[in-house]
Amino acid sequence: MYGLRMSSYIIKKIRSEDKVHFESALFILNEILGENLYSEKSLQRNADEQDVLLLGCIIEDKLVAAAMSGILKKSAFGLYAPFGKDAMELLNRYRIGVLRNSAVKSDFRGRGIGAALLSERLQWLTNLNCEYSVGLTWLHGKTIQSDSLYKSAGFQQIGQVVPEFFKSLSEDTGMHCPYCGYPCRCSAVMYAKKN
Repeated sequence: MYGLRMSSYIIKKIRSEDKVHFESALFILNEILGENLYSEKSLQRNADEQDVLLLGCIIEDKLVAAAMSGILKKSAFGLYAPFGKDAMELLNRYRIGVLRNSAVKSDFRGRGIGAALLSERLQWLTNLNCEYSVGLTWLHGKTIQSDSLYKSAGFQQIGQVVPEFFKSLSEDTGMHCPYCGYPCRCSAVMYAKKN
């Protein structure tokens, strides 16, 4: 339920025509997850698709967090191949929802915003008849990793840790990792949960 007021913040669906919040979401995602991760065009393509959800968290009329989810398309299955046989069997067997990038500004972490965004995205994916939801954790040795959030929500790790998982993405997009620079050499873990 978007526009739902939750204590002192509002979770809202963002489309590209909502210029102020859309531009804030673009800034937050690129600032926290890596410069050049999204261009305005690439985020707009995502935000305006029917099978993609871009959410924002608003506090005192300012966007402080952004998160995306969507239906996993068969054309993207190859991205998950490095996680092994169990990962690919899961993707090929069920309708999968994917939890994409999520970022909360540092001053607003620890307030349950990430958990609220996760909960809203999981509900949206369940409403779209996704049988499982999957997400990737970006392993960079810092404290803002999403693995604890996934684990507390009942997700299980699928497959092994994949070293330098984000390197090719970084090279393709020009994304500069805020932790290791360019190209990104961070590892990743895949998590999954039955909806």
